[in-house]
Amino acid sequence: MGGTIRLELNRDGANGSGATIYAEMPNEQFRELALQKGDRVALRIKHAHWFN
Repeated sequence: MGGTIRLELNRDGANGSGATIYAEMPNEQFRELALQKGDRVALRIKHAHWFN
């Protein structure tokens, strides 16, 4: 069933920065995690791409 899910994550920084992080994950992994809007997650950056 392949495919990629694109996520928009909002950071709850201690300083209230509220930065947005854009991430992608395989569709199958997204279904397995059963993430819902508002869930708290921890992430590890493997391949970062910075855009200005």
